[in-house]
Amino acid sequence: MLLLKGCEKIGLVVGSRRLIVNLNRYRGYEEAMLEAGKSADSNLVYMDIENYVAAEITVEELMRKKVDCLLCTDDAICLYVLNKLNKEKIEVPHMVKIGSFYNSNLLENHIPAISSVNFDACELGRNAGLFPDMVQVGNEITNGLLWPNGKKPDYDAIARLVNAGIRGARAVDADYSDYAAFRPWG
Repeated sequence: MLLLKGCEKIGLVVGSRRLIVNLNRYRGYEEAMLEAGKSADSNLVYMDIENYVAAEITVEELMRKKVDCLLCTDDAICLYVLNKLNKEKIEVPHMVKIGSFYNSNLLENHIPAISSVNFDACELGRNAGLFPDMVQVGNEITNGLLWPNGKKPDYDAIARLVNAGIRGARAVDADYSDYAAFRPWG
């Protein structure tokens, strides 16, 4: 989509290579570039960006390379990137466009709105006939989210994030009422 909006030099900010989802999203990026008649520039791809400091350094390097778009493989990384851009007074989308490969409520109220891929993971799993034996809610919570930049965290946003995970677990297990762990926060 951002390729259609005239982006020519796209930087990709990827989380851990240990996660298959990040490798799949990287492959999707490469395929989209090829379909648009462009080649994926490996000098604009940064892997294993797992914390705020790494994201800040990555944004500095990509902005020195004069990218016109930053794609992030997930919303937590995207939030780190947006915080750095804001700190440097780099205006989104006027000076650089931003996109995320995952849409959660972390970016839900961001102004301006962030382009992101929206899908229902539970529905995809159900359609594929996959049902988890166990769901660990809260993997989305990182130290940077709980205590960002030494500022008081937005506990309501964290509660919404955890509750979204609980709703997802409930969606795949109709007999959730027996589990005390399915209590919503807030």
